Amino acid sequence: MRFFQSLPRFWRTFFLFLGLSFTASPVMDAKASSSIAVFEWTIAEALLSLDAPSVLMGNVAAFDNWTGNDYADADITDIGTQLFPNMELLSSIAPEHIFLGSSTLSVEFMP
Repeated sequence: MRFFQSLPRFWRTFFLFLGLSFTASPVMDAKASSSIAVFEWTIAEALLSLDAPSVLMGNVAAFDNWTGNDYADADITDIGTQLFPNMELLSSIAPEHIFLGSSTLSVEFMP
């Protein structure tokens, strides 16, 4: 508990919401065929290590290189790049959850 309290507030909030999303989510339900869109590789790696059913992310080839092909057998769908995904593909798959990272939130998109 002391370790958790020593973390910066951002990380405490992040881990709290991540934990709550798995406890109250149909992602953990075996009957639900769900997918999760992820725009941050560290979040994707955490989900894949927890055996998430299907992960959608950008730039899968670079992610495989970054992780040393540790998740080559996982169900990963490439949806374009990390910052500019293929929105048509993303909407056609209609993921149950979309996880954004801090680097994604700092990008300003033009209308």
